[in-house]
Amino acid sequence: MFNIAPKYHGPVNYGMGILCYLGILCLVPLVTRRHDEFIDFHSRQGTMVWLFFMMGMFSLYLPVVGGFIFGTTYVSGMIFSGLGILSVLTGRMLRIPGFYHIAARFA
Repeated sequence: MFNIAPKYHGPVNYGMGILCYLGILCLVPLVTRRHDEFIDFHSRQGTMVWLFFMMGMFSLYLPVVGGFIFGTTYVSGMIFSGLGILSVLTGRMLRIPGFYHIAARFA
């Protein structure tokens, strides 16, 4: 299910990597660290996770099913953010299914 990439060999900036998965703060590394392959990977993927959260928030406007969709996207988004942060802390470039493939198109 998850494609675990080999450990990244190079300097790892853990602080910027964690920012990639903390909501709108994902834009900070996206703008400032474009030359770093590790941070660029996580910032693009973290941006997709943040957009997933935002889609869940907009689903609250849907009658009847909006609350269910919001709850589902919120919980799964938290899990994906946690996986991303864990991936940063271990120095790996974990490709989260769906999010990675969309983020790779915006390189």
